[in-house]
Amino acid sequence: MANSNFEQTCMQIIVHAGNGRAEAFGALEAARAGDFDAAAQALARADGELKQAHDAQTLLLTAEAKGAPVGAPVPTSSGGRGARSEVTMLLAHAMDILMAAMIERGLIEQIVDLHRRLDEIGHGQAADRDR
Repeated sequence: MANSNFEQTCMQIIVHAGNGRAEAFGALEAARAGDFDAAAQALARADGELKQAHDAQTLLLTAEAKGAPVGAPVPTSSGGRGARSEVTMLLAHAMDILMAAMIERGLIEQIVDLHRRLDEIGHGQAADRDR
């Protein structure tokens, strides 16, 4: 994989993971406001963004698995350039953002569900009071 393609792919991971994270936090805000339909829609958008980030990551993994150097090839012990891949700060950053976004999305889904349950309990108690 050419270095410019590598960098573009890393940036795709960063952008889509960041967008997914933002959508997930948007779902949390919607749930806090009691708008569970909007929360579900935001989580669905988060899933789409995170899938695009994951697909970009898969491109890097597939290229490396096929023996293509991903990023800049690193010198071998004999001084030549090998097929090993250099782990760049850009790649580490991309993987970190994607991992964090995926974990946060999962936790936010659980928190949205808790808000929904609390809302249902609150409405049930209000209905009991009105009787």
